Amino acid sequence: MESTDRYEARKELGSGGMGEVFLAFDRVASELVALKAVNQEVAEEILARFDRERELLARLSHPAIVPILDSGRLPSGRYYYTMRYVENSRSLSSWLRDQLRDASPPVAPRLAVPIVEDVASALGLVNSALTRTGTILGTMGYLSPEQAAGGDARAPSDIFQLGLVLYQMATGRRASQDAFVHVSDMAQGKRPFPPPSLIEPRICPELEEVILKATSLAQADRWPTCAAMVARLKAIPESRWTGESRSPSDRHGSPSREVSPGSRAASVEGRAGAASPAMVPAARPMRRLVWAAIAVAAVAVLVGLILLRAHRPGVKSHPDVTLGFERAAIYFETTVPCSSEIRFKCPVSRTMLSTVERTRRHRHVLGPLNPQASYSYEVTLDGGSTVAAGSLSGPLPPELRQRAATLAKGELIVSIQLTSPATGHVRIDRAGEAPRKVRLSDPSTSHRVTIPEFFRSGPVTVEVEARSILDETVLFPRRTLTPTGTP
Repeated sequence: MESTDRYEARKELGSGGMGEVFLAFDRVASELVALKAVNQEVAEEILARFDRERELLARLSHPAIVPILDSGRLPSGRYYYTMRYVENSRSLSSWLRDQLRDASPPVAPRLAVPIVEDVASALGLVNSALTRTGTILGTMGYLSPEQAAGGDARAPSDIFQLGLVLYQMATGRRASQDAFVHVSDMAQGKRPFPPPSLIEPRICPELEEVILKATSLAQADRWPTCAAMVARLKAIPESRWTGESRSPSDRHGSPSREVSPGSRAASVEGRAGAASPAMVPAARPMRRLVWAAIAVAAVAVLVGLILLRAHRPGVKSHPDVTLGFERAAIYFETTVPCSSEIRFKCPVSRTMLSTVERTRRHRHVLGPLNPQASYSYEVTLDGGSTVAAGSLSGPLPPELRQRAATLAKGELIVSIQLTSPATGHVRIDRAGEAPRKVRLSDPSTSHRVTIPEFFRSGPVTVEVEARSILDETVLFPRRTLTPTGTP
């Protein structure tokens, strides 16, 4: 545990892939805070983006959002931020486990509906604020299809996320057990979770209708507003949620510490008229503490979402194209390791496919291609949508335009002119002598090679082997030359 001049770390509260959370004492404010230290492996540019969003969230005020207080660097250089510490707070998952310990899902509506209302309110505030900055908010396991595909969080996304929260309270488990599978399927327009009644058969059709409509893949098919969804939820009689009493789920009380009868009565009175007697809301202290835990997680959610965007594969720049003798290579670098596919075709050919396994630096060799034919291509990453596209022309086969030999000062100079850049070898043969082979090291159309200690005049045989940048080899026929000049 690390401390700073201002914060004294006292104990670890938890840890995860992003870092650790500590209970710390703020010496300036003389209060306990929750201090999260972010792992050093997190890239600097990701932290910079997170810091901009942290500043925005710090200005938000909502009873269901625990405010961010401060941020900075620990002595080790690790980034940290602090939030108000809520004693005895519990996560929604932990509270659900207690609620369902002696009973089957779903959670009683008088407990579930107020939480759904608070989720709807908080989602709308945070997502609308972050949408103005071009950032989306949400845990990877709660992203809507449009968010997973890179879009902004708007009202339909709020409704989708709200539907997944209700799904969890109705079934006792998260809709998607694997967050990355959820994101991948959502980005491709697939539903990665089953209807809630397949998980919990006791769910009534009306409740399932609310959830399925909220989590429709198409935005137009969802509830028009969160308020409309909550209103429909309230209209379901408590007896219809499961067809039997939910009294066992009440034995564990609220997911917070005990509240006085007076405060409970005051909370109910404050909401009179907004809910039927069967939908009596839970006490505000319970809701505040449940949301304290949820809001603490929301900051980690924000970092996770930024990491998701940072780890979603993308192409750093437009692909480079290199032509060989009868093939073409397309090179590009991706933001993270991933697989890639290129589909290419010309008007007179069928679509062809090139695949590269998981890497950052991708090299696709396309062909053989028809000379001077126009080809179009599209690049996809990890089986997703197109991230780059372009066109190219099939290369012309190489030709050896010129071969010439000259004798001067005891050296044989051979000049070669090609129609395509190439490396390779030149082999020189003369009767009565061992053949000599000289490497063409630079990819060029013009080459000049020198054979030292060449003192005899007379014809020589020149053979050229050309090699393209894509390792295609062409062996040109031998040709006999009579060098000009004198030894």
